[in-house]
Amino acid sequence: MASLIGKPLGKVAQEVADLEQGRIFQSPLNKVWRALILINRATSPMAKAEPNKMGKAHDAKNLHVARKGSFSLAQAQDPWTQNRIAAETAGVSPEQILKAKSIDYTVANKLTSELIKNDIVIANLNVSPAVSLVIQNRPDRLRVEPAATWAAVKSMGRNNPFYFYTGGEDTIAFDISWYSVDAEHRDDVVNKCRLLESWARADGYSASPPTLRIQWGNSGLFEDDLFILASAPYELTHFQNAARMRKRYDHDLDTGQRIVNTVSQPFDLKLFPNCATQTLTFKRVTKNNRTWEEIIPTSKLQYTPGVIYDGGEVNSLENSDTGRVGTQN
Repeated sequence: MASLIGKPLGKVAQEVADLEQGRIFQSPLNKVWRALILINRATSPMAKAEPNKMGKAHDAKNLHVARKGSFSLAQAQDPWTQNRIAAETAGVSPEQILKAKSIDYTVANKLTSELIKNDIVIANLNVSPAVSLVIQNRPDRLRVEPAATWAAVKSMGRNNPFYFYTGGEDTIAFDISWYSVDAEHRDDVVNKCRLLESWARADGYSASPPTLRIQWGNSGLFEDDLFILASAPYELTHFQNAARMRKRYDHDLDTGQRIVNTVSQPFDLKLFPNCATQTLTFKRVTKNNRTWEEIIPTSKLQYTPGVIYDGGEVNSLENSDTGRVGTQN
């Protein structure tokens, strides 16, 4: 048993001794492998490392330097590398080239928002002068609930009753948030919430609740529609008691030197809320009974994908009974 274990251990010890003496690195296989590495360095299209002038003396034997301007395919297509080449040609810094080609999206978005304004406005046109309220933020969702009411008329022996359409209503609801933006009048959040609250109520015995118009940007979603505000509950949050102004920096009139004025008086914010969340629920009202054409014009359906007009041909899905539901005598 001792001889069986001793032989493998002896081979391992011999390999380690050969490795320490450098015999492995002098073997023919290692020389071939090293030659392949040198050939790959000379023929590879990838970029080469710059020479190390602080290297050892024998580094000169294995010096592999790429020509100036030699880049890999990935580097040649990289915008920063292209800017660096253009900067070296023009004699300027790459940062200047990059800045000249870059786009300030903050400024671009600001200009876009100033050119295109899609505000959500709720207007009360029943008073003089008319009052409009611009929604401070854009709701992330709009709930539209068209409801239909049917009455079931049971008939003897029928498995399914007759249904008569008795009416319907449209409900529109969305959530909005208010934020205080007026430093002089901290009750701006409460004022907006209560304005909407007043539009959901009657004006004492003088007038009934007003009908309102909703402008949803330039989309025309509720164009020419009238609504009543059924409910406008709100939740006030972030009440603030007082605040102290930040450091003020004044300038000496004689020397022009900036002086830090750390003396500031606290402001009484009167415990007004800084934020509010309000849920608005509207009901559509009309003077006439709306038709299908008023709900969705045919001109819009004709260019809407997925809506098919047969052009007068007989549809295989058409019911042979041409009588409409709810018109039986």
